Amino acid sequence: MKMQIKAHKGFTLIELLVVVLIIGILSAVALPQYKAAVLKSRLATAMTQVEHGRQLYDVYYMANGTYDATLEDVGFEIAGCQKSSEETTDSVSCRNAYYHHLGDNHLAGVIRGKGYNPIAYTASLSKNTIRYCMANPEDKAANNVCKSFGATFSHQSTDWVSYKMP
Repeated sequence: MKMQIKAHKGFTLIELLVVVLIIGILSAVALPQYKAAVLKSRLATAMTQVEHGRQLYDVYYMANGTYDATLEDVGFEIAGCQKSSEETTDSVSCRNAYYHHLGDNHLAGVIRGKGYNPIAYTASLSKNTIRYCMANPEDKAANNVCKSFGATFSHQSTDWVSYKMP
């Protein structure tokens, strides 16, 4: 007579703990990389939009001899974004970023974050265009994203670390 061994179905507690531990380690490694990739993607989009706006200002300058114009005057529009409702600001507000014409003839794309703005891209509106990637000093991921675009340290204030773009 043959003896049959009854197979147990299911997992032991040790096996389940090992799987949970492996998933925890993988998520701890992957989540910061995912956040950095999202931030880099948003910055690349903002850079493209700011450069488009800067070109619109160049066309406006050639026609009028001045950069003193609003985003609306130069025809700066982005699908799904709206002009700021405040009369005193010259900005366009989007879901992941907002674009602002600064008084010192710079156009900025500021990436929105949870509770703060972690990173921005600015370009001067002149023939000698200077571009900066600016990051919150306390956000190491944002600073690393600036560096990943080949930017080099320029200066630091209490609010921003500025990196000059190539």
